[in-house]
Amino acid sequence: MLPRWVVARKLAARGQVLSGSVATGELSRLAAAVLATEAAVEVELAFAPGDEVAEIHGHIRVGVTLTCEHCLEPVEIALAAAPALGLVRGDEDAVQLPARLEPCFVPTEELDLFDLVEEELLLALPIVARHQEACGWLGSLDPVAPETAESPFRVLERLKPQR
Repeated sequence: MLPRWVVARKLAARGQVLSGSVATGELSRLAAAVLATEAAVEVELAFAPGDEVAEIHGHIRVGVTLTCEHCLEPVEIALAAAPALGLVRGDEDAVQLPARLEPCFVPTEELDLFDLVEEELLLALPIVARHQEACGWLGSLDPVAPETAESPFRVLERLKPQR
């Protein structure tokens, strides 16, 4: 189990790696965004002093169940995030970050790891969740060949009163 609060800059100065899990019950915003989750999120975070700012790199993984946007049935997705973060105290520090790093705002000495994990997973959610293989919606979509399709104007012509 990962600790909730850490002194991130101290961990970075030591070059420490934290690995463990976070119970998904602790991640209320993630729970609200998905149908279901696995019991725990696997987390590995490497803290490093970096050249310009303290950095966090890692891997975060959890299985979630979302609603397929095509067939509206549940779809299981392996959600993964690979954060590359620079620890900053405010906006002026964030502007100075190298392009390879995203800002991680830590105005005080302590960083809430559960919040960091939850943010990264929310950002990793797909914009449109769907089955990788053909689902019910895709399987029922059979385009009608143009030569067999009846023109909508012919249908209207039959409905028009004959004189």
